Amino acid sequence: MPIFLSALGWVTEAPEGNRLRWSVPVDEVVDGAFRGLPVSIVVERSLLPLTSFGDTTFFNTPSWPIPLDWWETLGDLPVGFALAVRLALPKPVQAIRFIYQGPENRARIFSSAGEVLMIRTLMPGQIVLVEGTEIAELEFLIGGATLLQTSILDLFAGHDAGVNFEQIAVLNPRATATMDLVTVEARLSGPSEIDPEQWAAFQAEIAAAAIASLPDVTEPAFAGIERWAQFSALLAVRWRYSLLYGFGFLDGPEAGPGTAADNIASDLLLQEMPTRPVIYRVRCRFEDGSLQISNPIVVPPMPASPLAPPQDLAYEGPRVRLFEGDEYLSEAQLTLGANDRRVRGVETEEEFGPSPILATAAIPKTYLFQSWEPTDSNQRMRINRVATLPFYDLPVSCRARSLDIWDRTSAWSMQTPPVLPVFEHSPLPPTLLDARLKDGLVTVFPNSPGNSFAGWEPDHAAANTPGTVLEVMQRISEPAIVEISLGQSEFVSSVQGDRFELFRAPFLASLANPERFEGGYLIAAGMRATIREIDASSVAFSPIPDGADTTAMPGAGTARLQQAPNHPDLFAPVTSFDVNGVPDQIVLAPGAPDPVGAAKTIYYALRVDMGIVTGGLGNMVGVIRHPDRPSTPPPFSVEVLGVDFYNRTMIRIRFAEEANDGPFVVTWADGIIDAAAYHDAAIEGDYGPQMALHGLELFESLSLPVQTTLERTVTFGVQAKTEGGYVSGYVLLSVVLPVYQP
Repeated sequence: MPIFLSALGWVTEAPEGNRLRWSVPVDEVVDGAFRGLPVSIVVERSLLPLTSFGDTTFFNTPSWPIPLDWWETLGDLPVGFALAVRLALPKPVQAIRFIYQGPENRARIFSSAGEVLMIRTLMPGQIVLVEGTEIAELEFLIGGATLLQTSILDLFAGHDAGVNFEQIAVLNPRATATMDLVTVEARLSGPSEIDPEQWAAFQAEIAAAAIASLPDVTEPAFAGIERWAQFSALLAVRWRYSLLYGFGFLDGPEAGPGTAADNIASDLLLQEMPTRPVIYRVRCRFEDGSLQISNPIVVPPMPASPLAPPQDLAYEGPRVRLFEGDEYLSEAQLTLGANDRRVRGVETEEEFGPSPILATAAIPKTYLFQSWEPTDSNQRMRINRVATLPFYDLPVSCRARSLDIWDRTSAWSMQTPPVLPVFEHSPLPPTLLDARLKDGLVTVFPNSPGNSFAGWEPDHAAANTPGTVLEVMQRISEPAIVEISLGQSEFVSSVQGDRFELFRAPFLASLANPERFEGGYLIAAGMRATIREIDASSVAFSPIPDGADTTAMPGAGTARLQQAPNHPDLFAPVTSFDVNGVPDQIVLAPGAPDPVGAAKTIYYALRVDMGIVTGGLGNMVGVIRHPDRPSTPPPFSVEVLGVDFYNRTMIRIRFAEEANDGPFVVTWADGIIDAAAYHDAAIEGDYGPQMALHGLELFESLSLPVQTTLERTVTFGVQAKTEGGYVSGYVLLSVVLPVYQP
């Protein structure tokens, strides 16, 4: 790649003058070694007669002051009727301009090395100017277009032939590698605005490593960037870096005398803005004796116009989260319009705060974002930034100014309105160990020393947000279960040696309220899976390993969806405590009526509610609640109804007063048995639990020996018994059964 020279125009701000900079192929390999730093760079200048310059439609672009006769006309270029049509230029050029005729399109611009230099959106009738160091091909997404009045600019096409150049300076970049900042600052009168420690680190770590590097030793400097590429990139950060390292020059009244290794003709340098155009070029000589000459560049006799400030600043998705301890990370994407073609970066100045809750002072933060790649006109820049803050409630606003590659800045833009970032937080409650029910009260125990909440501390956000409470949540509903019809499952991905596999299956009918099954289970014949994603039309799931190193997949057909047992929709708060005043022991009423008939497990969990955000549920613990014992039935009488076909004695029991509906169980024991011994002696009737007819009568068939010669005394017992197996006390009655007479 040849040496590329660029210039800006007469800069009126300090340091005043024509600012030049050039790139050198230091990483070019010659005879098994990098070409490296030049031993000398000769800066040459010549005055030109006043001529007609380029089209001012492209004012403030690097190529606009180029004389018209430097442009080569290619005429109208058709773009073929195919997808991704490539149009090769006759040679690598530094600029191409045309009027685009065709459908709305996307174009990619390639270098001769096949690298994508930029991507442009093209509209019908648009006047297009593309600039770069080595443009070789244009690729269009859609064919059938025409590039009208196409012209190209090759700055290396010998435009300086016949120009009477005058040498104004000789610089020695190779000697610069061992110079300290004080020495090289002689190339500029006035302060360099560069930190001495940064310069020393650059010399010792980056420049020295690049100079010592060899092509056959693949040792990237940082994130895959080679040593010389890192060196060149850091020189491009500021024009002053280039100037101090001999890769830039100031032709103006504030130029310095140079170092002892330089030869600067101070008496020939411009002392004021010239009245005629000026053309520059540089000649570089390397250690192997080779010589390379840069392209010529024309600087018009007028001040460089100021940079335009950024426009349309706006935040997209500002958010903040608790990072660690009392530190918060604020993340945002700032969008802005950089309509000036010379803009290569922006400096943003954000203001955070003050915090309404903590009453902290406002915090200013400044960021620099810079790119050295060619950019589109009227581009929309997207800047991602992260800031560390003391709390989550700091509103943020921003202003910005544009930067170019010449150390210039624009005026500040307007300040954006304050925006409160979204607080993304899920505060964690204490982990529970157990819950116990005693004397009608529930005690929940944390998994902590002494099973006490005394040592629990809420996180910084929860502790400092007024009104934040620790809620005790009780499950009030059972997980929902629905049957669905699945289509054929398809593999999606696998992670960690196939131990985490993701599949997706469609629903054959739309599912209502799919979000309630997020995190739940898909159950089908021979398999159970965790639901990872779900919507109305499909479910993504991970099978739960069965220990056999195989994955059972559901086929098309019927399956079930089961809601997660800890889904928040199943819980409701029963009590709460200020997070900064949680008692050592949490004791509460059960929070639900006693169960009827059967025992029931009541589940509890904790969560932190900050008002603005609510944390997720902690782990569940449960207590078993038993129903009250049913009431003892009223006294009763017994009537023998006879003997059935199987010689079982049939009786009717009539309560003395109306009893509840039951169910009731009738038992008997031979002889007169007291209450203390009856339970062990009792024999249950054949009918088992039964409801009382009209609340008064029970019927039973008892496998009693039929008395044919002697009367027999039997003790009958009746007790209420719930479906869950809970029984009342017995009510007993001893009865003399008469002799059976068929």
